Amino acid sequence: MKVLSETNQRKGFLVLSGAVAASVPLPPGFNSVTTILLFLFWLVFLPKKFDSERLKWIVLISSLVWIALIGMTYTQNVDEGLFRLQQKSLLLAYPLVFGTVAFAWKTERSRIAAVFVVVIFAACITALVRGIFYWAEQHSTAHLFSHGLAGQLDFYPYVLSLFSLASMIILVEARFNPGLLPNLFHRLPIFIMLVSFFSLFIFLLSVLQLMLAWLIAAAIYAFRLSKSRKTFFVWTTATVSAVILFIFLVPSLKTKVNDYFAGGQNTIPLDRDASLGFIPWNGIAMRKAVWTCALDEIKKNPMLGVGTGDGQDELQAAYEKRQFYFASRYNRFNTHNQYLQTVVNFGLIGLVVWLASFFFLFNMQRRHWLGQCLLGLCLFAMLTESMLETNKGILAMAFLLSVFSYPDKKNQPA
Repeated sequence: MKVLSETNQRKGFLVLSGAVAASVPLPPGFNSVTTILLFLFWLVFLPKKFDSERLKWIVLISSLVWIALIGMTYTQNVDEGLFRLQQKSLLLAYPLVFGTVAFAWKTERSRIAAVFVVVIFAACITALVRGIFYWAEQHSTAHLFSHGLAGQLDFYPYVLSLFSLASMIILVEARFNPGLLPNLFHRLPIFIMLVSFFSLFIFLLSVLQLMLAWLIAAAIYAFRLSKSRKTFFVWTTATVSAVILFIFLVPSLKTKVNDYFAGGQNTIPLDRDASLGFIPWNGIAMRKAVWTCALDEIKKNPMLGVGTGDGQDELQAAYEKRQFYFASRYNRFNTHNQYLQTVVNFGLIGLVVWLASFFFLFNMQRRHWLGQCLLGLCLFAMLTESMLETNKGILAMAFLLSVFSYPDKKNQPA
């Protein structure tokens, strides 16, 4: 290892980690370059510390990588398997780098967190401004809500919503742990502006499960921040009122709430050619049909699944068998549930091992509120999305857990 002074080690680590944070909302190529540079700098220049606690933390966060590696031994589609394995490599690379740096990087983490919050804010503003320009030019609000809004940045709505909610949680958690963010973010006007903006943006994106996560987080933090029952009641009433107001004011959100109670449109008929009709199937109907087909596949290979590379191929076959032609012939839907996806790929054994890793992660962070919140947020988002089957979804989980949960208590907030 080439020797650098600790000052230069810290500077290089901060610059490259900040570049990784800044690349989060950018196209994948930017993140790939910054990640490779950070990894090489860690490999050549940074002092490393490996102990049982750190190694345990790394293995737990990257557990799906090891499961996928085992899944390569019985997959048929090797090329797809290698792609999926490479895709998940961030779940190993980030905890390896951030978890083994020998010096305490609490100060650097504060600046990395600031870069993350600022770039997510800038990305959301960019999407919103583009949507406003589109509205002015085309007289259409299609790009101000949901898929149209997130599509301005080539994002899935749930990933951008997850990043927004994570930013909001970091900002609020910094009220309890001032060292989590630089002093600028503790100024009340800036804090209120950022939290309000991220909350508004989450509702504009209209991802129901993450709006529910926002509501749960708002209730928890209202309780933690309130000094009296009266204050808690006022906060809770204001939160519920805001949710009701947004349901009526945001068209995409109103549509999704109506879809939830839509009855017949919530079920796509299977085992007959009905999925290609003129009914605009909503997200609930699509997920129910996909989950039904996924369960068919799981029944065929319940214990070990089909392997790392064969999951999508088998799902396409299951869609075709059920005459779900909209999925089998015109789309390539994953299961839209990471837990089902894991069982399809790696069986019930793989799911149990993977879930056990989260149990131990929670246990390791039982006194670390931010780490628990962010881990819980990712697990909640995966209920209706196969988050770890997409580049940005993997990036979200790998970055958030690696930077904001810690194997080394010297790096944890006080």
